[in-house]
Amino acid sequence: MSAVPLRFLTDIYEYGLLLVYVLLDRDEYEFLVIEIKRPGVSIGRKEIAQIEDYAKAVVPTPFADTERTRWVFVLVSDELDDHAHDRAHQQGLPAYTIQRPVDGTYEIRVIPWSQLIRAARARHEHLQKWLDLTASRDKVFALTEETYAEFLPKQKKKPSRPR
Repeated sequence: MSAVPLRFLTDIYEYGLLLVYVLLDRDEYEFLVIEIKRPGVSIGRKEIAQIEDYAKAVVPTPFADTERTRWVFVLVSDELDDHAHDRAHQQGLPAYTIQRPVDGTYEIRVIPWSQLIRAARARHEHLQKWLDLTASRDKVFALTEETYAEFLPKQKKKPSRPR
């Protein structure tokens, strides 16, 4: 598959999500491109070659300054075949990273949904413990009533029942 020149990032219709956010330095950017395969599609040689071709077609385009921009391509599906699993667990690269050129302009990751969900759950639990959030429904309602009391209708007191 040869690289096709792109006019717009939207020419790559397979990508489910394109996010841009500013890193710590205001003049540096990272583009996150996520391709989600349909259920039942296992990531293998064909899918890896496809996302590598996308990366090689997108990164050198004039859409972003290559000196100040980094790209991260992520391919997500149900599972990885043996080839993809071996590529996703290479010595010297973070887990699930299959390619990161020396110049650091981009990296490609392949990851199964199970690992993505497990990592998100672990980050959520860590953050929850760190913030020590123990909000219960009653606490949320009490805080809301206290904070917005002037905007909420006054509640009528229920008559007490004789004992």
